[in-house]
Amino acid sequence: MSTQIDWGKVARKIDSSLTGVHLLCDGYVVSLHNTRIKRRVVVVILVDGQVKKEWMTIRAEGDGKAIPEPPESRLLPLRSKAKFSGRELKMLELGVGKRECRRLGFYDRVEYRDFTFRTPGGAIRHIKKAATDIHWLCQGDVR
Repeated sequence: MSTQIDWGKVARKIDSSLTGVHLLCDGYVVSLHNTRIKRRVVVVILVDGQVKKEWMTIRAEGDGKAIPEPPESRLLPLRSKAKFSGRELKMLELGVGKRECRRLGFYDRVEYRDFTFRTPGGAIRHIKKAATDIHWLCQGDVR
């Protein structure tokens, strides 16, 4: 179904400052539009007009049972970030040593879900990968 959409036109529509794009992806209304966060212009993704806190966190196994992620969260991009910066790691290594830092997991990365993209092309690539059934909605079709 997604082959009928002119993705170049979608990218141009997202890139315009006045309007955004509404897509129906696997039963969810996904809105993509440009906005300014701090000093950057980014593409924001909203699922059914919102972003919930439980979609943002990665749920790890705890006490032997895994908690499944909500299905809406797969439409948000997965990001990873270091727990500590390089400078902080150097200070920790001086304090407790490299072996202890490794044992305590200071070098690990934290995964989280984000709701922004740097470019419209990145947003479109992610939506194509995450959703199977994609339709472009007109402004009147949005819930």
